[in-house]
Amino acid sequence: IVYSSTMELLTGVPVANTNCNAQMTPRLTERYCRLDETSRRLLQRAMEKFDMSARAYDRILKVARTIADLAGSQDIGPDHIREAISYRNLDRATWGTTSQAPVQ
Repeated sequence: IVYSSTMELLTGVPVANTNCNAQMTPRLTERYCRLDETSRRLLQRAMEKFDMSARAYDRILKVARTIADLAGSQDIGPDHIREAISYRNLDRATWGTTSQAPVQ
């Protein structure tokens, strides 16, 4: 990616102290991670179904923004939300496990 963050991509101007989407403040997340109604409902259903926290909501938005960026999309769409949710669930499924083989 040529741009260091969504904000720079959309505005052409670097945002101070923000080198990647993960560093977006809540205010920047609200500004650059707007969802259409379909995406908003999809994320809301996932939040309820998987009992996710507000922190997980923010992380999913930021990951979805990155996925949209990589796809060359200015808007976050349902496919980006689905992919971000799948990564979050994958993370939850393996949290606390080690990748090392058991000791024999």
